[in-house]
Amino acid sequence: MTISKFSLAGLSRRNFMALAGAGTVAAGLSGRAFAQAEPTDLAVQLNWLETADFAPAFAAEMMGYDVAHGIRQSFVPGGPQIDPIQSVAGGSAPVGFAASVGQCALARASGIPIKIFGAFNRTSPIGLISLAENAITTPADAVGKRIGLQGGARLAWSIILKENALSEGDMTIVPVAGDVSPLVSKQVDGFWGSAVNQHISLARAGVPNHIMTRSEVGAPEHFGVLFALESTLAERRDDIVAWLAALVEGQRYYMGNSDIVADHIVARSPALQLNTEQLREQSAAIISFINVPGKDLPLLRLDEEGGAQAISQLDAQGQLPSPVSLADLLDGSLLDEAYAVLG
Repeated sequence: MTISKFSLAGLSRRNFMALAGAGTVAAGLSGRAFAQAEPTDLAVQLNWLETADFAPAFAAEMMGYDVAHGIRQSFVPGGPQIDPIQSVAGGSAPVGFAASVGQCALARASGIPIKIFGAFNRTSPIGLISLAENAITTPADAVGKRIGLQGGARLAWSIILKENALSEGDMTIVPVAGDVSPLVSKQVDGFWGSAVNQHISLARAGVPNHIMTRSEVGAPEHFGVLFALESTLAERRDDIVAWLAALVEGQRYYMGNSDIVADHIVARSPALQLNTEQLREQSAAIISFINVPGKDLPLLRLDEEGGAQAISQLDAQGQLPSPVSLADLLDGSLLDEAYAVLG
């Protein structure tokens, strides 16, 4: 097949890359022509600080996968006071990361026209941390205990309790902030946190502890969910498909080189004063949450069974202002196209 310079000019980035991946464009021409194009800037709204939570995206940055696919990522940091969905809806960036499928379902049910199209981690590292000497390994172990919950954790804990035929009346709920010291000082017996954050920090400080993640006890969720407004998916589809292709490559690299990626994250974020050894531990730990046990899903592909269950559990709690299904929320076609580009 011969492609003239005139037919090349009419190709979208997505079609050009698909042709190149299929070998229908001469290798020398496709490589040079695409590499010489100026990458398109793509701002990405994070739902937290620039840490190992976003390691695949930073791996894509480090290895130049984004530029190779014709886009250049820039990152808008999140934080405890930043709602990434509201930020994207307000124009901070065309795409973003949300904490969970449930967060995105709540936004869509509230009238924000977002779609999700992938997730870094198909199992959530979030759950209840307890000291090893007084471990809470099942929801039933929480009966009669003091459970420290941040305001945003109450809903997730309520879902876990309902799934396990328990109620808040079976225990004492203690409001806490993000500081894990109430657990260390034994003011609470359980503390809502992360297997890749407080769980590791405590262990590094010499405090043996256990975490019971929500996905283990009947409340499956994702972590690091990719989303955008519906209008953005229409207007910048090629850019987002290219970004997804770069993220798949970034996650592949990261899974085999987590220490190298962790070192890059430390170097690129000096203002955060990240501890290299701790970030290496966190980076390695996150890998265990990429896949769902017993399921062989392509990278970034949503666990549709778990996503649908997360939404139905929110609905059962009366939390959705209007009906939302996973079919309403998910657009898997962009990832299909990204994998076609990768070949």
